[in-house]
Amino acid sequence: MKLRRILLETAGFFLLISLIYLLLFLFFRPQLEAAGRWTVDRLGLGGVFVFVLVVDCFIVPATADLLFPITVGWNPLALLLTMSAASILGGFAGFLIAGRLAHVKAVQQAVAYYRYRGEALIKRFGVWAVVIAGFTPVPYSTVSWIAGMAGVKPVPYLLASLSRIPRFFLYYAAIRGGLILVEGVAG
Repeated sequence: MKLRRILLETAGFFLLISLIYLLLFLFFRPQLEAAGRWTVDRLGLGGVFVFVLVVDCFIVPATADLLFPITVGWNPLALLLTMSAASILGGFAGFLIAGRLAHVKAVQQAVAYYRYRGEALIKRFGVWAVVIAGFTPVPYSTVSWIAGMAGVKPVPYLLASLSRIPRFFLYYAAIRGGLILVEGVAG
């Protein structure tokens, strides 16, 4: 996978997510605010932590970005540090699980669809593949599993996973900035 393609996919994904958030905000603002209030009252940062941990530990069709619209009114620093920590821990847990279960046929079958692309990414970029997945829409949990199965060393993996921190801050800032623009235009 070429770096240029990854960057173009990242830009396209970022625009798509921004458009989705904009449409959700414009058409479902009361529902999002109600969901956010319920989440804050019932689950708080602990719920955010568990959600992100699970999403980034296992290969599931979800992303931590789903939380941004319902948590936009929260304390950004606490939210983003919680999401970053949960993501790094979840990815590392998936990395360790995959490393231990790489020989199990069911695990090999579960990741077979993603494994070819992921291993090609790891072979080409090494541990930088984790940085790319950590910062872009390339599925971080999937690359974490494949890195574990491919025998990437834990310390370089963890250092590369720190790319999740600026990723959450940047995505949040872009989404929050977009919402402020929408509020300014709509208000």
